[in-house]
Amino acid sequence: MGTAQHVHFAKGAKTHPTKELAKPSQPSVNVPTLITICRSLWTHVSAQTRRKGMLIIIENSAMATFLSVVLTYTRAPQKIIIFFTDFGVIPMMFWLMLAVICLILGTFIEIIPLFYLTVPIFTAIAISVHVDLLQLFVVFTGFAGIGMLTPPVCVGVYTTAG
Repeated sequence: MGTAQHVHFAKGAKTHPTKELAKPSQPSVNVPTLITICRSLWTHVSAQTRRKGMLIIIENSAMATFLSVVLTYTRAPQKIIIFFTDFGVIPMMFWLMLAVICLILGTFIEIIPLFYLTVPIFTAIAISVHVDLLQLFVVFTGFAGIGMLTPPVCVGVYTTAG
């Protein structure tokens, strides 16, 4: 038959231990404090993100300037121009090359450092191919802008979101 179960209460306990579990628990942090903490955290994170974004833009510009100086001293643009003129580049081939290079570089580099790196080379090639410079810069800006919006990095999307 049945055995008697003995329940031992802790000293000073006024109720049965299982009745304590049935009570709804109180939140350990009140909601207004949690909202204040989240707002403060969001403010600090967004401020740091803006600072880091500006720093990245400055670093990209500095590295592009450094690379353009290195290209100038090594006379790489002149060698590239000689290569393309000896290759017999026609204007249509030039536009295709410009589109591909701007789209590829635009996905990883901001637009101003991209201009620092590629405009001197493309300007000299455009002059040798007899392309109007105004047309070159309008098309170049369009291609670089499209390149900034393409994945995987989407530099332009991050810039406009911040």
